[in-house]
Amino acid sequence: MDEVALRPGTGGVFVVEAQASATDEHAAPAPVVLWDRSRDGGFPEITELKRRVRDVVAPGKPLGHSDAVASSPPATDTPGDTADEQVPAPTAD
Repeated sequence: MDEVALRPGTGGVFVVEAQASATDEHAAPAPVVLWDRSRDGGFPEITELKRRVRDVVAPGKPLGHSDAVASSPPATDTPGDTADEQVPAPTAD
């Protein structure tokens, strides 16, 4: 990847593009729209944007922990789930 650039726009435009590799060595690489706010509905989650960039610039490369987060269920933080959590005993008044 040669460059990551932010270009200011107007009117709520948010488009992420990447230059795909050209299949013809004499042709310029064509831009690929990875995310378009109006097409995809809002702003992307960072893991989704990373995945889309990776799929264009380095399709065989893993994203590491971002791939694992996407494939595993979210952790719950419910009281009483851990053995070392101390719950105070009720007091008699």
